[in-house]
Amino acid sequence: MIELRMTTAVALTGAALMLAPAGVSAQYRATVYQPKAFDVAVQAGAAIPADHLQDFTNVGLNLGADAAWHLTNRFAIRVDGDYDALPGQKNIPIAPAHGMPDVSLMHLGGGLELDFGGVRTAATPWFVTTDVGAGFTNLRTQAFLHADGSMSDVTKTYPDVDAGVELGYHVGHNMTAAIGGEGLLAFTKKSDLASLTEIDPAGTPFNQALVFPVTASISVALPH
Repeated sequence: MIELRMTTAVALTGAALMLAPAGVSAQYRATVYQPKAFDVAVQAGAAIPADHLQDFTNVGLNLGADAAWHLTNRFAIRVDGDYDALPGQKNIPIAPAHGMPDVSLMHLGGGLELDFGGVRTAATPWFVTTDVGAGFTNLRTQAFLHADGSMSDVTKTYPDVDAGVELGYHVGHNMTAAIGGEGLLAFTKKSDLASLTEIDPAGTPFNQALVFPVTASISVALPH
């Protein structure tokens, strides 16, 4: 149900962008566009686990925020943070009665952002951006039961890389709405995660954690 609601929310946001009133577009084109020096954005959507994470977690929630400093009309330097909450699978037969532990990923990093297709001109309110970056991800599991009856969790921080693409619409000079997706790859250590095999012997320790957030966002910009 959570997965359906998040997917529906992202889909509805996309439909709203595609059906944006023609009057808004005309108003935008009729106004002299002012390049932005700095903007901040917030996002929410679905976090889709991949690779080894999808073996014991389900689609969860993504929340995030970023700030970008525009060096030119095309290039920006950005800092960003993301939180991905992935619920553990509860239907693994060999896992404990309560299922596999929930997993959260907290990412902090920075990188470069590139705008495509003359998107920072007055010709059109639509824009496409892509970004690449690196940083660190804190991986944390819910406490789980060991064979000896003790409880523990996994809490470790790892380096990561990320990349994404976004389709957006200029609602006005100082606000944009967008939908997009990104991939976040954290370089984990097998030795840190070996204890998970105690509750899922069919699983194997892994040296990378991959998640794909699909989100809708709102950005507010400050003019030069």
